[in-house]
Amino acid sequence: MLAPDICIIAGGPFINYSYLLAGRSDEKEYETNLPADDFLFLKVDNEPDVDLYIISPKGENTLSQVLNKLQNGLPFK
Repeated sequence: MLAPDICIIAGGPFINYSYLLAGRSDEKEYETNLPADDFLFLKVDNEPDVDLYIISPKGENTLSQVLNKLQNGLPFK
């Protein structure tokens, strides 16, 4: 890791859809094996080094709250 002191935050439609897809991975009628290489949370070995995922279709408010906490040295998890 090049900068271990930097907090990595990921969010947006791709993260939200990956989370929703992973939530249905136990359903037999819902195919999740084919997209496993293209989406997160379906295979443990393809997870990037991210400190916080914002799971929301519109996570701007959450991101703002997290950034405010980071700026003030407060825990955000």
